[in-house]
Amino acid sequence: MILEGVKDLIQFLGLLRDEKVHFFLEQHSFDSVTVTFTIIQFRVEVYFYEDCVNFSYFKGDEGVSSNPELLLAFAKGDYSFLEALGIADKK
Repeated sequence: MILEGVKDLIQFLGLLRDEKVHFFLEQHSFDSVTVTFTIIQFRVEVYFYEDCVNFSYFKGDEGVSSNPELLLAFAKGDYSFLEALGIADKK
């Protein structure tokens, strides 16, 4: 499969459906559609533009926490707290 632009979006979504991969669509800018899907250890964001396709991927361990202080640190962008826990890299 060759992905050259937004004209290939439906074909790509078909591939994800065939592979039973859950996905969702978003539009963050007027000139692209983003497909986001997750597989074990990865979240992938695919950006379909009129004439090209780009993607980003994010690796993680899918850890689960019930620590409310940690959740608030993420929500507030409190990097000093995250660094102290060894989650964020020190700058």
